[in-house]
Amino acid sequence: MTTPAQRPPRLKELSLRIERVDNGVIVRSRDNILGLANEGDCNVFTNRYELSNYLNALLDDFRL
Repeated sequence: MTTPAQRPPRLKELSLRIERVDNGVIVRSRDNILGLANEGDCNVFTNRYELSNYLNALLDDFRL
């Protein structure tokens, strides 16, 4: 009995742009702002450790 060919996993795309601002960084995904320094309702990334943790958590959703 033959088994149907398995489909390759669908690729996910994550496109980020990181911009430096006076007090931290802005992380954009396409047109959405993911983090903006000194904004109360957004994530604040004022050091590499915070930014690294945030990006690692975001990338977990894209790992196969």
